[in-house]
Amino acid sequence: RVWGDELPGQLRAFGAAVADALPVGWACNNAACTNLGKLSELQLVYSRAKLCGGCRQVRMCSAECQKQHWNAGHKLVCK
Repeated sequence: RVWGDELPGQLRAFGAAVADALPVGWACNNAACTNLGKLSELQLVYSRAKLCGGCRQVRMCSAECQKQHWNAGHKLVCK
């Protein structure tokens, strides 16, 4: 191996640190989101995302993420 055995863990730690540093509204609010090929953070900020129609506080990168986030518990806290 060229990079050693530690690289995957280091990359995960780096990704988590970057995600923690972003304001919540700048990323898909679905914690289970794995869409790396859909809307970028910049597009989410400029409202090209799926905005929750109830609370208008959370953004999702896609209709699939919006539905998944709703079923995962957002419906319990949304006004």
